[in-house]
Formats: sequence, C-alpha cells, structure tokens
Amino acid sequence: MNAKTAVIYTRVSTVRQANDELPLESQLEQCIAKAEGLDAQVVKVFSDGGKSGTTDNRPAFQDAIAFCELYAPTYFITWSTSRFARNRLDAGLYKRRLDKAQTKIVYVSTPIDRDTDSGYLIEGVYELFDEHYSRNVRADARRSMIKNARDGNWNGGVTPFGYQSAPADDNPRRKRLHVLESEAEIVRRIFDMRINGIGAFTIANILNQEEIPARKGRKWSKKAILGALRSEAVLGRIVFNKYNRETKTKRPRDQWIIVDSHPAIIDQDKWSAAQDLIDDMAAISDNRTAPNSTWAFSGLLKCGICGNSMQIDAASGRSKRYNYYKCNRARMVGDCEGQRYPAETMDEWLLEEVLNKILSSASLEKSVRELKEVINSWEKDNRREIAVLARKREEITHKITKIYELFELLGKDTPNLGDLTKRLRKHNDNIKKIEAQITILESQKPPSVEVNQFDIDEMVELVGGLIRSSSDPQKVRGFLGTFINSITIKDGDAEIKYDKALLINQVDTVHSKRKWWAVGAMLRTTTLKLKMPFQSSKRKTTSSAGKYA
Repeated sequence: MNAKTAVIYTRVSTVRQANDELPLESQLEQCIAKAEGLDAQVVKVFSDGGKSGTTDNRPAFQDAIAFCELYAPTYFITWSTSRFARNRLDAGLYKRRLDKAQTKIVYVSTPIDRDTDSGYLIEGVYELFDEHYSRNVRADARRSMIKNARDGNWNGGVTPFGYQSAPADDNPRRKRLHVLESEAEIVRRIFDMRINGIGAFTIANILNQEEIPARKGRKWSKKAILGALRSEAVLGRIVFNKYNRETKTKRPRDQWIIVDSHPAIIDQDKWSAAQDLIDDMAAISDNRTAPNSTWAFSGLLKCGICGNSMQIDAASGRSKRYNYYKCNRARMVGDCEGQRYPAETMDEWLLEEVLNKILSSASLEKSVRELKEVINSWEKDNRREIAVLARKREEITHKITKIYELFELLGKDTPNLGDLTKRLRKHNDNIKKIEAQITILESQKPPSVEVNQFDIDEMVELVGGLIRSSSDPQKVRGFLGTFINSITIKDGDAEIKYDKALLINQVDTVHSKRKWWAVGAMLRTTTLKLKMPFQSSKRKTTSSAGKYA
C-alpha cells in the first residue's frame, strides 16, 4: 500500500499558554484538518503538555521523532515552527533526522514549502523569531524572579532545610520563607559540629544514631550534610543564574545573581569558617587517589541483605592501606550485617567471570540464536496480525455493500434510513482505522542478522584484550555499566543482572562492522548466578586482598 500517512505533534509550555494561546485540543483539530487536506491518514498523535520548546527534553517529541525514523510516515504535522522547537540548533538537528527518514515537516499555521529557497529562508526567519521570543520570555521571567526575591518573596522550588514557605501577609498570591525553628536548630548544630572539626560523614552518623530525621523522615547522609553546609539560603540569600542549563555546568561566582530575601539562620562568619574547612578537606582529597573512582565495579554492587549499594571503604593495616566493597547502609546507619569484600580480589574475580561467561563466544552465539528465533516469531505474528485486520476489513466492506444494495433497492423508502446512514459512517471510519493499522504493520521490517563465527570471535578477542590491558578502571567501569544493571552480593553468592540488548549495542561500539543495535532491543534481561570463591570479611584490616585463587 502506498497510502500517505502522517503523525501529529502538539505542545504547550504552560497552563497560561494553553489558556491564552492555542490549546492542545485546538492544535490537534487543526492538524487533523491539515492531514485530511493532504489526503494523509493520521497514524499517531504525540502531545507534550507543560514542556518548553527551548529544550529537547520532551518525551512525546522524542517519541514522535523515533516513530518517524522507524516507520517513515509521509508527514510530520505540527501547528507552527515554535511548536517544533524554539532553539535553532535543536530545530536543525531534528529536521535533519526527519529528512533522513524521508518524512516531510508540515506547519499548519504558516504554509512553508521547505523545498524552495524562499521557503527555506522563511522557515529560518520564523525559527530566529521563535528563539528570540523565548530569550525575551526567559529574561522577563528572570527579572520578575529577582524582583520577587528582593521584595522578600519565595519563587518556589524545594524549600531550603530550616525554612517553610507561607503566603505573604500583604499579598496571599506570593509566598515568603519563614524560619522553621525545629529544623533551624538542626542546621545550627550541624554548623557547630563542623566548625569544631567533626566531618560531614561523622555528623550524619551522629544525627542518625540519635534518630534525628532529615526532611520527610529520611536518614542523613554525607551528601545531605554537605548540602546543608554549602547552602547560602541559611544566610538569607537566594541565588540565581548559578548553572548554565544548556551546558549543564556551574558558572563563575561573579556571574551569579545573589539576592537577600529572607531571615538568616547562620551568620556570615560562621558560614565562611565552615566553607574554609570543607574546601581544605576537598583539597586534601584531590591530592590522593579517590577510592571510589579507581575500582571497576563501583556503583554496580548491591548488598543482598538490605538492598543498598556497596561502596568503597578504606582501612589501614600495618604496612599499607586496603580497600573494601562494603554495604553503605552498614557504613552509614549500622543496622545491616555489613558485608565486606577486598576490592582488588572482587574486581579481579568478577572481571574474569564477566569475560568468560557474558562476553564469551558461546554466550554471544546463544544470544544470536535466540534473536533469530525471536525474529522468526515476530515475522509470523506480524503476518498474522495483518491477516486478522484484512479479514475484519473484508467483513466491514461486506456490511457496507449490503447497506448500499438496500439503498439501491428501496431508495428513499429504505426503513431506518437515519440509523443506516450512521451505521455506514461508522463502518467507513472503522475501515480507515484498520487501513492505518495495516499500513503501520506493513511498514515494519524485521532486523537482519548477518553475524558469523568469525565476527563473534574477533569481537571477543578485541573486548577481552581491551579490558585486561586497560590501566584506566573508570573506562572499564563505564563499559561494564552500559550493559550490567546490578550485581547483588549475599552470603558468598553473586547475581549479575545484565541486559543483552544493551550488551549488543555496546558490541557495535567496539565492533562497528555490524549493526547489532538494530536487533538488540528484541533481547531480554538475563540473570547470571555465581558462587564466590572467597567470603565476606568483618575484620577491620586484613592482608589477604591478593589473588582469589
């Protein structure tokens, strides 16, 4: 079938925009009318509510682009250039992806022929104005937020620890921060302990042991303590423009906008003294190797007893420093048994197990066989679905024919003429829906598998050599984390959960001759259970962190 198809994308940024401008329902109605004018069958509708066009972090938009790349509909219909994107770079990148999919963008509000020079120029001008408009909106919003803060009002977001927000007395539509004394006392105590030389990790342990909860009854952590100590909100300040949203980086302090907006909990001298101590400790840590950045399985190991992560814990022996993977809950709270394994031993053993039982020729051969079985099953299911839909279409077509025969036989004397007309219209609508479903199913193509034994052996040798010879644990950890979901450790047993799809996707990164990624999504997550050749150690120090066998 060569019927033209279309997807529709609608978007509004805010509730106000939905009320003041064109709401989603109206955009959809206009886009459907446009599709009818193009004689195209709408096969899918995507919609983002409350999402800005200045970013591509729009789930429905991403789904729409991916759908076009997979099924290549004839048209991508949206209300205007500003609904597609308010950022020229994003607009250009996503238009390129649609061009590769041979899907044509259609704007309803402004007819633009992108195939002509004038259309290309007009589209560029619209995109320039869209981005300029967004920049002005952001500038206006920032000016409004700064003025609001200078007036002593709270702009929203997560309320800083030590405060609560409440409607302002002079304007109930605005909110102001008020000191929450029950939390403010904890903040003052945290600062006092830090200035007296107690570290953030120990402070968290002290508060947890005394059962003093953080907000919402959560346990204190080193990160939460440092967050409270670093916060300028306790000085009565609100900080704007701290981060660059596009590059996700922190701006220099001289570019920050700092506004005094509410009562302070901590005075400037005490706050500055705490910052100096934190900075001094950070400088010391930077001058030595950070344990959690030099081990291959950091962030992947989980305690099978309590479910928390196992992190690197250091201990000093008589002649050297040792590193262990230890349950983080045991470290922070102390209510877990506290499994503890030598990091060097664990890394050496686990790497060999991963190479021999996951990244092996036999394992990958099995994945390819499973994939071929899935593809065969998929093709049969696809043909079966098309056949079922075709039979439904034939049945409805037969009913339509019967109605027309009745009209021809009786003419205006046909009984229940109005009811038959409605039934006829409903039958026609159902046929259109069925044909759209058939179009999608027929456009789906199963992936091809052209992998031979030589390809697999070559990949296994290459990956194994890279991992065994690498002197950079961070790179090894990064590669492992692309397909390993978690490794759970309990009572000398290790359970590795890994995603075959993601594994094959990463194989393509190393072995780029084959498009493994195209077929990877059809594989499933697998669990590998292993018996560890060493046991947990609960001693404070040990000298047996060498070979595991």
